[in-house]
Amino acid sequence: MEQPSFVSSCGSTYDVFLSFRGEDVRKNFVDHLYTAMQQRGIYTFKDEEKLERGKSISPALEKAIEESSMAVVVFSEHYADSSWCLEELVKIMECMKVKGQTVVPIFYGVDPSTVRKQKGKYGEAFEGHEKSFEKEGEKVKKWRKVLEDVSNLSGWDLNNTENGHEAKFIQRIVKDIITKMGSTRTIDDQILVGIEARMQKLYRLIGLESNEVRFIGIHGMSGIGKTTIARSVYEKFSKEFEGCSFIHEVRSESGKHGVVHLQQKLVSKILSVKDLKIDNVFEGKMMIRQRLHCKRVLIVLDDVDHRDQLESLAGNSDWFGAGSRIIITTKDKHLLISHKVNIMKYYKMRVLEEAESFQLFRQHAFNKQLPLLPTKEFEVLEAQVVHYAGGLPLALKVFGSLLYGRDIDEWRSEVARLKEIPEDEILEKLKEMGWSIVRQEASDDPKRYSRLWLPQDISQLLTGSEGTENIQGIALNLQVATDVKVNSEAFTHMTKLRFLKFHNANASRAPNFLPGELRWLDWHGYPSKSLPATLQGQKLVSLKMKSSRIIQLWKGFKVLDNLKFMNLSHSQKLIRTPDFTGIPNLETLILEQCTSLVEIHVSVGFLKKLVSLNLMHCVNLKRLPESIHLEKLETMIL
Repeated sequence: MEQPSFVSSCGSTYDVFLSFRGEDVRKNFVDHLYTAMQQRGIYTFKDEEKLERGKSISPALEKAIEESSMAVVVFSEHYADSSWCLEELVKIMECMKVKGQTVVPIFYGVDPSTVRKQKGKYGEAFEGHEKSFEKEGEKVKKWRKVLEDVSNLSGWDLNNTENGHEAKFIQRIVKDIITKMGSTRTIDDQILVGIEARMQKLYRLIGLESNEVRFIGIHGMSGIGKTTIARSVYEKFSKEFEGCSFIHEVRSESGKHGVVHLQQKLVSKILSVKDLKIDNVFEGKMMIRQRLHCKRVLIVLDDVDHRDQLESLAGNSDWFGAGSRIIITTKDKHLLISHKVNIMKYYKMRVLEEAESFQLFRQHAFNKQLPLLPTKEFEVLEAQVVHYAGGLPLALKVFGSLLYGRDIDEWRSEVARLKEIPEDEILEKLKEMGWSIVRQEASDDPKRYSRLWLPQDISQLLTGSEGTENIQGIALNLQVATDVKVNSEAFTHMTKLRFLKFHNANASRAPNFLPGELRWLDWHGYPSKSLPATLQGQKLVSLKMKSSRIIQLWKGFKVLDNLKFMNLSHSQKLIRTPDFTGIPNLETLILEQCTSLVEIHVSVGFLKKLVSLNLMHCVNLKRLPESIHLEKLETMIL
């Protein structure tokens, strides 16, 4: 399944074209109506500079009318005074007849019969037009005709609706526009393969008819289409709610900018408030609850991976108004279960059926059509690729896009590469394909690659200091232990390196510098007594140094707020652990087979988020901290 792209009927640019007499209503009624439509996501064209420089409307204005799926015409007392407005109306009615454009008249302070029969101020206006356009009688007749035709359409009359209360009148109009838009929305992108049946099941869980606040958790493996189906639901139903917000990539965005940033985005979008300032997570929780508890909202939290994110963005049912729906996508069903709200519905994403898989693959590999020649062999290779993809939408899309436009020899080569990977390792196949894309970035210049995995490319850079800021990831996985030369300045210029993994690489020396952008450091057999003194490490999430020669990780105190995983197992020279005071979010600590370890810093006893502690075969360990307050500890191995 792919991301849908919704547009109005006839491939429209705008949802609504707003026609009005500026001198009458620009700064009051129309301004309020336009704002209300924008807040509900109705993309509206409003001419800000409607100056009558001539007797005909401009080509740009004509284009805007043609590219709108609907026209809303506000008839005010002096609308007919403007020949510009009347010409605009002629064009609108042409689009209604030719393109099926929807036209909604609004009678603001003027009776529909006055417009239809050109009485009162409208009659006076036409007396002037008859004189001004004495030689263009047919034009004036056309204006009279369109006024009559538009007045006969179903519309809204302020004097006979909501007792003349403008605010309520506007709300009724906007709701009517949203209803009419629902019948004109079409998908203008490739068919969302397999989505319809899945959407039907999801609709039942969402249950729009219910006034209860309902949480819906969509869970499943990476690349299976969770975000796509959530986006489809959001696009379909967002206009049914008083406010809506789709927070993309919660996991990634909260890691980069913090949860407070996401709280600001959520509230700002729903309330249409710019420059909203939230100082901390607690304040954000209070603001969401106070400002949204009376609003019927639709919120999508995409790619959630931690309970703290849910507790900060959608803590409980009473944060939101009756009838609200909170949709959460995640790989972890247990995360949904642990978020104890009144009503949580679960939807598990399934892989595509075989026929659906072929359809999606062909959309990307053949642009929906099979090649003319040699059809038979392409079909055989196509069947093999679809089989290897295992019904995973992301895999089908990536495989298809990579093979698009390639000849039969290239197909054979790529399919042969897929065969080398075990059938059940779908994500590994996606990595074969990813490597090919990376090598296209800079054909024969490894220092310009964003990711390095081939030993010959990596070795070339490790022996010198030619690495560049282009490099974001290095994975040196060797089948058997191999000596590798490492220059002490090898990583000096790799300032954006985020992922570093060495396995079975007997490095000749350790580097003097490791970049501050590192998130994942996995160096099997690290050759030095400690990490570089220059390593800041504030962004480190995982530190894995199995079988290292480390005696002490670092001296003194370091603040590593993001570090959650530390594995120093089999580091047989390690004597003491670091001070853990600056690592408050550590969840896993593995010190297995650290046979020289005699001391664990007392601060380990205050790691409130520590879940697993492994001290197996630490045979020289003399004592544990006397004070232990490990609130979340589940596993401890001694």
